[in-house]
Amino acid sequence: MTIDVNLGRIGSDAGTTVIVGLFEDDQLEEGTPPVLDASLRRYLREILALGDFKGKKHQMAVLYPHGAAPPQRALLIGLG
Repeated sequence: MTIDVNLGRIGSDAGTTVIVGLFEDDQLEEGTPPVLDASLRRYLREILALGDFKGKKHQMAVLYPHGAAPPQRALLIGLG
């Protein structure tokens, strides 16, 4: 297994899996957090608006943006 650490906006590399921790009822307001790529933030906000992911402690969801945002996968982790 290879683990690479890169500096830059989270989600700006198309070949990555991005892990995003979210608190309950977090709506990812515009520009928050600033390290998220804008297209990834927009995609995650659409998913959160559906109401399937609440950010409850230990809740997890794997998303496959399929071109809506750069990473191949986004793993959402609920922080409570």
